[in-house]
Amino acid sequence: MDLNTSEIIQNTEKQLCNNCMAVVITGSRYCGACGHSQTDDDVPETTYRIKQLKQVGLFFGIHLLLCCLINFVDYFDDLFWLAIFDATLALVNITFVAINWQVVKTYLKWPDFSLQKLSLYLGIALILSMFTHYTITWLNETLFDKSINYYYAFAHLKYGKILLILTVAVSPALSEELGFRAYLINALLKIVDLKQAIFISAALFSLIHMSIISLYWLLPFSIFLAYIFIKEKTMWYGVFIHFAFNLVTCLFDISSDSLIDNLLIK
Repeated sequence: MDLNTSEIIQNTEKQLCNNCMAVVITGSRYCGACGHSQTDDDVPETTYRIKQLKQVGLFFGIHLLLCCLINFVDYFDDLFWLAIFDATLALVNITFVAINWQVVKTYLKWPDFSLQKLSLYLGIALILSMFTHYTITWLNETLFDKSINYYYAFAHLKYGKILLILTVAVSPALSEELGFRAYLINALLKIVDLKQAIFISAALFSLIHMSIISLYWLLPFSIFLAYIFIKEKTMWYGVFIHFAFNLVTCLFDISSDSLIDNLLIK
């Protein structure tokens, strides 16, 4: 046994997969690299797994409750409450990460940064975002005879464009990747296998957006983010993909609002 392998085995936070010998976080039921079970098939469900399931349920329940309030209760339909809810959700994500710090902290690093790979992912994000913008605009105008522009809510503010980008692009990219990828996927890996963790996390992430019409792009995009997270073993590629995707939406909204203003002036 070489020195590196010995050090890994002695590390109380990690172990080796019993199938592919990849490093696995201690307590994970399945390997994040090959998906192989790390326990015997006849091992009964433990108190630990039930506790983990309850924790995941609490995490999603809080997000679902807050998202329902901000989307369906008119009293909370303003920028002040949007800021409060965003801050609360960010705090919830940070709290669950802190509780599971020993597992999550590995994915907050970026040991194998590649500018070429990042550029490729950003290119994909831009293409997906433009496709989503044009298709969702067409669907809203065709089915509901309306258009949606996030910038309208910020246009009257002095730094409206900056606040829009911070609220729609920066904050979700950091907060949601921290909560729904870094925490949730690792938590699910202690309950289900690799593929199930990816699809379940993607489904839960899609549901909190409260938009049935957006599921056609939200679910594939969520699966893509989860796959990148597992493949790269870091949340940071996902953060930049998420940011670029949402930033394009912001820029489309800002440009369309400016175009409308110019037409009205003329």
